[in-house]
Amino acid sequence: MRIKLLILLVVMSQVLLSQIVRKVVIIDTTARWAPYGSGSDTTERWAPYGAGEDTAGRWAPAGPYPGLLAANNLNDVANKYTARANIDANKIAVCVNITSLTGTGVYRTTIPYSGTINSIRSVIDGALTVGDATITSAVNGVAVTGGVITIAYSGSAAGDWDWCVPSANNTVDGNSVLSFTVGGSNTANVGATITVLIETTYYEVP
Repeated sequence: MRIKLLILLVVMSQVLLSQIVRKVVIIDTTARWAPYGSGSDTTERWAPYGAGEDTAGRWAPAGPYPGLLAANNLNDVANKYTARANIDANKIAVCVNITSLTGTGVYRTTIPYSGTINSIRSVIDGALTVGDATITSAVNGVAVTGGVITIAYSGSAAGDWDWCVPSANNTVDGNSVLSFTVGGSNTANVGATITVLIETTYYEVP
């Protein structure tokens, strides 16, 4: 009786071991997890993405995630600045508050980035009177070509916005100072906010 029981236990152990061995997976270092049903195996086993069908439910190497093109992958370039540009994450907006659009006041800010000024916008806090107001942009004291915003007084009201698109002398680096000089014939003591859109290429650590 004991011999028969021992034989039965050995047989059961072999069956169990075979099941375990059948489930053992040799993991490919390039393999990745994928959700159910991404291949032909839609039951209870993992199936690969990007590597074809794995009907045995084993791990398999997967190709690049289909949501990102190779050119947009953050790991396909030599530096983080180009990587950010690949996914359009290299643009910043710098705001400057102008307290009054009268006189010839100058307002300044620093830019801790290297890059190109793509556009400059203004929004006013109230209506202008008598005449238009202008805002002239400069980088390190040199006027930005195409960097003048003219704000018309006729029909003006709080929330009105204007813009300009610079075409030259619109590059900045980590040591650049942007300045905005008020001009024109407006006499209303109203303020404005300037927003500068910069496409960056490098961050300068202070």
